[in-house]
Amino acid sequence: MKANVLGSLGLYTLLFIIFGYPIQSFFPFVLGIDSNAINVLFRFITLVICIGVIILQSMSKNDIKIKNIGWFFFIAFWIIYSLRLVYDIQFVGVKYLETDAFFVFSFAFGVSLIPSIMGFKVSTYFDLNKLPYPLLYILFTSNICLTYSILSVNHWNFAEIFLSRANVIIEIGGEGVSIVNPITIGFFGQSLSILSIHLLNFNKDLSKKFRIFLYVCLLVGFLNLLMGASRGPIVTFILLLFFEFYLIILIRKRNSLFYLKIILITVLVLFSSAYFLSTQINDGEFEIVNRFFLTYENLQSGGDDERFNEWSAAWKQIARNPILGDSFVNEYDNSYPHNLFIDVMMSTGLIGMIIFLTLLYFVLRKIRFLIRNAQVYPNSHIFIIFFVSAFLISMTSGGIFTNSMLWIFTSILLGLK
Repeated sequence: MKANVLGSLGLYTLLFIIFGYPIQSFFPFVLGIDSNAINVLFRFITLVICIGVIILQSMSKNDIKIKNIGWFFFIAFWIIYSLRLVYDIQFVGVKYLETDAFFVFSFAFGVSLIPSIMGFKVSTYFDLNKLPYPLLYILFTSNICLTYSILSVNHWNFAEIFLSRANVIIEIGGEGVSIVNPITIGFFGQSLSILSIHLLNFNKDLSKKFRIFLYVCLLVGFLNLLMGASRGPIVTFILLLFFEFYLIILIRKRNSLFYLKIILITVLVLFSSAYFLSTQINDGEFEIVNRFFLTYENLQSGGDDERFNEWSAAWKQIARNPILGDSFVNEYDNSYPHNLFIDVMMSTGLIGMIIFLTLLYFVLRKIRFLIRNAQVYPNSHIFIIFFVSAFLISMTSGGIFTNSMLWIFTSILLGLK
């Protein structure tokens, strides 16, 4: 199979793995059926494609001889973490929440590790000139599916939506089952919003129709960001705006003060409008406003907060087994601690942390190289933006084995030649 065909197949598969979940969850929502079977089916199909592409690429004359020191540390970390998963689940009997071992192993290896291996091996074949278009269309379709599902669940009552956290729920056996949670909704809204802003900033020759389409994408993405009412995606969106400002200075060599003003004004207008609107809806407030105030009050008073309790439990486990790590879940709620660095220390100890930080060093070095050679690697900074996005979100959400976006974009950045 030709290298460009493998590159296109690999890229579209990876983009669907990362950004296609709302599309696949839309089918069970419309049909009113349990989403598990459909999720497993899609994961199986994408896994088969990943394995097939890896095999075909390895058999081709263009096979990459792995001499990438960053990739060595990527694999080294995953070997240590895989041993932790197998030991905890198979020998100690540790459970992640109420799920079975199949969920953890299938997500860790089938959604994170194996797709990442494929991403590394075929990233050199990606057509970077065409990259923005499939990414934008997948993200836009996912956000439209989310918007329709949220509005439909809430009977198109905007007041009800903004005064609570949006959730996509289906009724099975008389009980409501959530198939897309608020954090996921906020994440997809944030992703589409920042991609739209980036394309408006960096694509000079946009047609008027496509520019209008990008503004529509920005509006839809920001709507979902607000409806998700999750702190992590909101904060990540703001930080990514400043990272966009940083890229503009380095790559486009534009006047930094002008773009800084634009970003600050954009943030001020968007969130001032959101706060003003919240006071006009049934004399209530947006749930996202309440959540930020609640977080502030908890910090001031030392009150109860789920994230803080997870971090506290994880640190106690780290102190108990600092060298090799203690467990892949924390003892507070049998989940991951919702912070990547704490998760790495809790799961793999100092040994794993040293390997992980070394891997991060090589990724950052590659990012610097790609920014300096932006003309040679057009649109590669889109990968950088979503790596940064995944990394920022990992500070408050997700765990090592569930953060497929972080691992896939890490592998792609390492693999770009």
